[in-house]
Amino acid sequence: MHGKIDFSALRVTVATSAALLASGCGGGALVANQPTRMCVDGAGRRIADANCGSARGGGAGGAHAYYVGRGQRVPEMGEVARGGSTRPSAGVSYSSVSRGSVSRGGFGRSAGFHGGFGGA
Repeated sequence: MHGKIDFSALRVTVATSAALLASGCGGGALVANQPTRMCVDGAGRRIADANCGSARGGGAGGAHAYYVGRGQRVPEMGEVARGGSTRPSAGVSYSSVSRGSVSRGGFGRSAGFHGGFGGA
């Protein structure tokens, strides 16, 4: 014997799932729109750019510049930087994170890490 399906429960489930998904994304991860330079501490955690002193790094407490390419994830403050390099690629112009070179991805990073960065 087949009964009727109650679609009202399905509507609630879909609406609830959509709301949870939207709130769980939190705007997504930071992604570099162009080659980007940031400052990291001696442990590789992102810190304020002002701690690096000059554009090429060399700040107090082991702070130094860290470089990522377009499409790569940019860590939030305090997160460890991964996938980039402590040395800039020759002939590439880097922007600092504070100059709007990053955006938030919807579900984190939509593209994978891109190669082409040698170094440490």
